[in-house]
Amino acid sequence: MFDKVGQIIYPVDVTNADSMFEAALEAGAQDVETDDDTHLVTTASEDFNAAREKLEEIFGAPEEAQLTWVAQNTIDVNEDQARTLLKFIDTLEDNDDVQLLSFNFEISDEILTKLDG
Repeated sequence: MFDKVGQIIYPVDVTNADSMFEAALEAGAQDVETDDDTHLVTTASEDFNAAREKLEEIFGAPEEAQLTWVAQNTIDVNEDQARTLLKFIDTLEDNDDVQLLSFNFEISDEILTKLDG
């Protein structure tokens, strides 16, 4: 249900999307997603260190670089399910033994707004 991948995150002001995409692919990355705040570079787990080192040579140290689990498929949840899941996540995050959480669900912005309100 999950793939182990490398993720390297740079702030968007480091370079433009085209330059990041080009450099990341040359460094061995699988994909680059750019939004308003960040460039998210995804690599295969075995290519992570080489890609991170190459990108550091070009753009400096990233904001974040780590191996992580990414869901292969996601599941949309309704408001009741989202409420239960968010309470569960809060409980897990309060536990000192929990280091990392990965999930395969998506909560719509509309539902999140309702639950935050």
